[in-house]
Amino acid sequence: MNSKFGSIPLVSRRLLLSATGALLAINILAAPVPASAQARDSVTIGVREDIPGLDPTIRQGAIIGLVTLGNIFEGLTRFNEDGSLSPGLAKSWEISPDGKTYTFKLVEGAKFSDGSDFDAADVKWTFERNGGADSTNPEKAYFALMEKIETPDANTVVLHLSEPNSLLLQKLAWGVSAIVGQETAADNAANPVGTGPFKLKTWDRGAAVTLTRNDLYREPERVKLNTVVFKLVEDPSAQVAAVQAGDVDFFPLFSSPESLEQFKSNPDLVVMEGASEAEVLLGINNRRKPLDNVLVRRALAKAIDRKAVVDGAEFGYGKPIGSHFSTNHPAYIDTTEVNAYDPEAAKALLAEAGYPEGFEVTIKVPPQGPFVRSAEIVAAYFEQVGVKLNIEKLQWPQWLEQVFRNHSFDLSIVDHDAPMDFDVHANKDYFYGYDSQNYRDALTAVKAATTPDAETQSLQAIQKLFAEEVPVIPLYQTRNISVARKGLNGLWKNMPVFMANMTDVHWEN
Repeated sequence: MNSKFGSIPLVSRRLLLSATGALLAINILAAPVPASAQARDSVTIGVREDIPGLDPTIRQGAIIGLVTLGNIFEGLTRFNEDGSLSPGLAKSWEISPDGKTYTFKLVEGAKFSDGSDFDAADVKWTFERNGGADSTNPEKAYFALMEKIETPDANTVVLHLSEPNSLLLQKLAWGVSAIVGQETAADNAANPVGTGPFKLKTWDRGAAVTLTRNDLYREPERVKLNTVVFKLVEDPSAQVAAVQAGDVDFFPLFSSPESLEQFKSNPDLVVMEGASEAEVLLGINNRRKPLDNVLVRRALAKAIDRKAVVDGAEFGYGKPIGSHFSTNHPAYIDTTEVNAYDPEAAKALLAEAGYPEGFEVTIKVPPQGPFVRSAEIVAAYFEQVGVKLNIEKLQWPQWLEQVFRNHSFDLSIVDHDAPMDFDVHANKDYFYGYDSQNYRDALTAVKAATTPDAETQSLQAIQKLFAEEVPVIPLYQTRNISVARKGLNGLWKNMPVFMANMTDVHWEN
């Protein structure tokens, strides 16, 4: 869309002037305002992977949260752009001294987009469903901690946890914790009904999801857009073309960083570089030999020059990391030196583990350009220490089926974009298959922390342990690179959680 308005054509103009030249009257009849000059109330957002469903509470898929979180669905808490937490559907909360009881006071007057009222019963039903025996919620274990949920009145929810968990409030801001209505939940994957500022208009599977303004949203003055379209553009070169042609107005998580310089010189575009929570990891199937050997895992970690991966895969837009932990968090410590690039040390570790001649493994990678480029760079470094890496490229649905669900892989590369999700490594049934009592004990210490100092110490301890045991090989933390049309205001530069919240977004003029 062109942000510059042309003049409005006039179909007739009659000027009556006095003999002295004074203006006596003006009678102007104007034609209808052309579409290009009307106030714009729609935005098209580019997304780089297919959208498998629209209910983030029942299946894995960060892209589901990007489309729906903050737009269709809301949680009790919500993230701010700087990663801090604010009230969402809960306007306030109190935590007991032992960290096991959370009392939430809910907002009043909120409604689902089908017209039904939101209240405490919806929260109770949602959380009990998420933690139930038949739950497919990606964070089911967190909801299973809620041993009792009370609703003393329609605007109060009390969560009684079986054990303290200092990560709970930020988990409640994820898409997996979105509050749904009991009457509509079964159909949310295709026809989502939430309390957010937008609702589903159409879903052209494999192409686009179109949202429209939810007139029942409790803060209507905040919503300036009438239509939001999430358009699938997977191929990086197609992303460049879509931005140049104006087919998309906003492209978060842009996959072609090599094109950014030309965009920066385009006066109609704005390139935004912000903080991201996405840590790119070389995933390891710890169930398989020889990858179940910590010496082998450390050897592979030392075989890789992470800075070279950042430069080659992300064109410098990233930061090497040594553990699965966000560099944005105040408790972050740099552990890259624990397994710093050292090919000779890598060879020695392989020999000590019984593989002096190396071995052969396969890496399965999803289609995103940075992941494929990372795999190619890693393969070259592995070759230098005698490890042959075969690369198998998968489409996203294939990756989810083979790698994530069926654990049919040796290695993979993927990003973890949810904040503070290092806890997945304490789950031996997660697709990495890492089974370490040391790590589970370290995570228990994190969750049990009741003071900021205790939490910082436990978080730093778990980072050090991660670097030593290498359940996966951390590569780098990405930057959130976005491209937008000039004049589109209210966009977030940072992405503290995988979401593209359009609530306050509007066009200039």
